[in-house]
Amino acid sequence: MAKLLGSADIVVDGDVLQTLPGATLDIGGAVRAARNGTRTVHGYSETVKESTIECEITLPAGYSVKRLHDITEAVISFQCDSGQSYVIRGA
Repeated sequence: MAKLLGSADIVVDGDVLQTLPGATLDIGGAVRAARNGTRTVHGYSETVKESTIECEITLPAGYSVKRLHDITEAVISFQCDSGQSYVIRGA
């Protein structure tokens, strides 16, 4: 039986966040919208959507929420327990 995603580690510039279950990743990219005419679909247009990671964390003593808020130009990785790894640069 194949190994399926059960949990993920989220790493921000080398620091592993202490996440709770339920973290999600949206890899972003092109989002298509149909361009409808009066009688037919003429085609589509694309816009770009940013990548997002959402998670809840436990906050250890001495760790500042402001530190998380002030993250810019970071490298964030979403490392799945099933072997996949996704990297967001310049986050």
